[in-house]
Amino acid sequence: VDIMQSEKKKFIDGAVKNGFTGDLAEEVFKLIEPFAGYAFNKAHAVSYAMIAYKTAYMKANYPVEFMTALLIANNGNQEKISTVVSDCRRLGISLLAPDVSRSEQTFSIEKADDDSMAIRFGLGVVKNVGEAAVGSIINAGIEVLGSECSI
Repeated sequence: VDIMQSEKKKFIDGAVKNGFTGDLAEEVFKLIEPFAGYAFNKAHAVSYAMIAYKTAYMKANYPVEFMTALLIANNGNQEKISTVVSDCRRLGISLLAPDVSRSEQTFSIEKADDDSMAIRFGLGVVKNVGEAAVGSIINAGIEVLGSECSI
């Protein structure tokens, strides 16, 4: 509100300089002035509402993809991973254990035995398994399987 008041003279002078009357500039400023009290909060509320809407849409329409992205984004945060895993179970999304032949570095999507889409834990998610070791395992699998490898 203080900043808005300090800008009033500058606004009116600028409007007059651009050919508007001082009275009109004053009237327009009075319309804009209340904006200082709530616009910042309202703008943030709208932004967060849009993010919430888009997030809910993705979760409702692309649950496996959404949850996989959420797991990848929270990789390394055990508490959040546990929360997402619980949510996956609640949603009926299959979670597949790490597999030396099928896992990637992090979480990935693949078909489960029942042909539904599932989330496979990556080898890099396993505690005390470094990125270099996982890379070697994956590269060794590619060399052994050649073009048949789907990783």
